[in-house]
Amino acid sequence: MMPTVPEAFPTWKPLMSYLRRRQGGILVGIATLTACNLCELAQPRIWKWIIDRIGEGAATRSALAAGVCAMLVAALGRSAFSLLQRWFLLGTARRIEYDLRNDLFRHLQRLPPSYFARVKTGDLMSRSTSDVNAVRLVLGLGVMHLIDTLNLLGVSIFFMVHTSPRLTLVAMTPLAILPFLSARFTREIHRRYEKVQEHLSVISTKVQENIAGVRVVKAFVQEGTEIVRFGRLNEEYIRRVLHEARIEAPFNPLLGFCAALGKVAALSVGGVLVAREELGLGDYISFYGFLEIATWPMNGFGHILTFWQKGRTSMGRLQEVLTVAPEIADAPGAVTLPAVRGVVSLRGLTVRYEGAHHPALDTLTLDIPAGAFVAVVGSVGAGKSTLLSAIARLVKVPDGELLVDGVDVNRLSLACLRGAMGMVPQETFLFSDTVRNNIAFGRMEATDAQVRAAARLAQVDEEIRAFPMGYSQLLGERGVTLSGGQRQRVALARAVLREPSILLLDNSLSSVDAQTEEAILGGLRTFLRGRTAIVVSHRVSAVRDADRILVLDRGRIVEDGTDAQLRARGGEYAWLCERQAAQEALAGA
Repeated sequence: MMPTVPEAFPTWKPLMSYLRRRQGGILVGIATLTACNLCELAQPRIWKWIIDRIGEGAATRSALAAGVCAMLVAALGRSAFSLLQRWFLLGTARRIEYDLRNDLFRHLQRLPPSYFARVKTGDLMSRSTSDVNAVRLVLGLGVMHLIDTLNLLGVSIFFMVHTSPRLTLVAMTPLAILPFLSARFTREIHRRYEKVQEHLSVISTKVQENIAGVRVVKAFVQEGTEIVRFGRLNEEYIRRVLHEARIEAPFNPLLGFCAALGKVAALSVGGVLVAREELGLGDYISFYGFLEIATWPMNGFGHILTFWQKGRTSMGRLQEVLTVAPEIADAPGAVTLPAVRGVVSLRGLTVRYEGAHHPALDTLTLDIPAGAFVAVVGSVGAGKSTLLSAIARLVKVPDGELLVDGVDVNRLSLACLRGAMGMVPQETFLFSDTVRNNIAFGRMEATDAQVRAAARLAQVDEEIRAFPMGYSQLLGERGVTLSGGQRQRVALARAVLREPSILLLDNSLSSVDAQTEEAILGGLRTFLRGRTAIVVSHRVSAVRDADRILVLDRGRIVEDGTDAQLRARGGEYAWLCERQAAQEALAGA
């Protein structure tokens, strides 16, 4: 009767662990559902008993009262068990949804930044909401309807055959078309629903991008254009939804029509059998009662198939994410150092991005002692950001080519490595939370005094205290209520508050003026005593006091030395200094 379900089993295999975890609720739900079905199935037998008593002339007042009481008990039992089975089955489905969504989010946290560069945020949002919800529906309503159908249909047909095999054959013949209908419809439902979900991801991405980029849209007066574009996407979504509905819509009416034909046939043939006294009136009423009970599962069969196919499609989409193996993870037996001193060693480090013609870092060899202040400069695309990402293991690095305190970073636990680092990336990100919580993000147990001290080091304390709510000021999404320079300094305070052994600053003060940048870096000198700092900056004037300056070009170190040494050589660094000095002079003029 349900040929497509076995085909769906392979997709549901990953859910078995969730089902086992919540098996108690599922088993209780199935038990209460079965009890509910038994109460419903008892009613036609009670009708038969009452009618037989009447036919036999034994319908005494006490007998009729007993029959009415039995009907009342069956009805009350059905209502009570119906409430319990919905509580346990639907509640368990919600808990599995909770587990699945948590596991999905946990898995996303383990994936590297390169994965999110390939996959659109809107697509992941669609999978985390719409697809998880579809799986929850099949585990709740889908399972409930399936068991309901199997119980009611199986027992009803058993009693119908027991009452009259010939009448059962007449009533069920119109349903012989059911397997062919289900096979045809389920394939189409799966195919069309997959297209609907794919386009829903496109719409989610469009909405997310427009909200995130609202300032750009308004600055270029593109509101009308974006509304038109979204309207077109929405029209395509509606077209796909209606295309799916056109295959779903006729299925249930067809099933209902087949069930109605069975009823008409049963009434006609059954009436003849009763008239010929080949079938008792009580048996006939009982048979028709079981036929009525069996009709609902037949009519609901389309809903079951729809739930299963949509859930199967959504589970497949979730598996596409859940089966992505994290490129960067703790190795077996990962090492945890008691304390990280901050020695960074590169041994021919080479990093190549997928699809790139040239490596981002090309055989870099370098030793940075603990407590050193190293600046990295170079043109756009030289590999500066990649170098910092490699040290923090945000990109995959080959074994043995990058060491921290003499240990291969691939053997260090990520918690140990990154826990010893404070990093301010080039693209500053702040959460929709208070200023205080954004600064304390990596160290939530920090005191207010420690938070303010970090803000003072980042030269942003006075501006924060000038806000209406001070450090309790709520920020807009991505910190949109702050200026670019304020966002960068809040992010710097967040990194400083961790008191890291290694501080990585990736052009993190580009939005502040040169004087403020120099003041911040100058103020950090005391804080950085005994800590390793690697600072990427496009302003060579801001890092001239560094212990060591590296000049990168096309992933290679082309110059290495102090500010005075590199200026004296007259190479790339000296040229950068002269060009920026000319630009500053021109800007001043």
